[in-house]
Amino acid sequence: MLPPVLSAQLCSLLGGVERYAVSCIWEIHPQNFKVKEVWYGRTVIKSSYKLCYEHAQEIIQGKGALKMQEVVQEFRGMQGKELETKFGEVKEALVLLSRITRRWQENRQEEGALNLESTEVQFEFEEAKVDSIRPKEHLEIHETVAECMIMANHWVAKKIADTFPGQAILRLHPPPKKENFEQLLSCAGSKGWAVQTGSNKALAESLNRCSDTADPTVNLLLRGCHTAGEDRKSTRLN
Repeated sequence: MLPPVLSAQLCSLLGGVERYAVSCIWEIHPQNFKVKEVWYGRTVIKSSYKLCYEHAQEIIQGKGALKMQEVVQEFRGMQGKELETKFGEVKEALVLLSRITRRWQENRQEEGALNLESTEVQFEFEEAKVDSIRPKEHLEIHETVAECMIMANHWVAKKIADTFPGQAILRLHPPPKKENFEQLLSCAGSKGWAVQTGSNKALAESLNRCSDTADPTVNLLLRGCHTAGEDRKSTRLN
């Protein structure tokens, strides 16, 4: 929605490039990962590495330094002890961040957060024609990044509300509309599951109970039924 000069350059974090930013920085408890202190301020960010989602996921899942050296530009030119040390630092940071955000997500869901998914698709082109269409693989690292964004939004909204209590305009999601859940209820019913749509919390808890041990993707696809229904009724820019 923004011109490429902004979205891909000036407002994008590029490896080894300094960027002006307004940051929200947390100090969190080392065991329960709850926020102890929060700081807001103007910063300069210089990313040490530029990783795509797939490469970050491969590092978390155990792919080694030599393999990742082939696809991560910042690792090229390193060898021996230097490569192992730098790669180890990146892996440790990714694994820790993943563990922290899983706990954050668990805490949100315990408090009644609603998690709905919509399946993305990838188009493969061969010159002027579409060669194939396939679902985009959902990775754990997607959840990690999304959870960080949710936390940042939460704390920024809290700061605005605390600082400007009489002027702050904050978005509040309304309770789910029952007419938007016809496809979801039908799909769940075909598997013998009952989904409660009276509130976000009731919906979240009932969706969590809809699981098939023989096919772990069923729950993810079921959560997409609601968002697919809404897409038919409104225009979205994703």
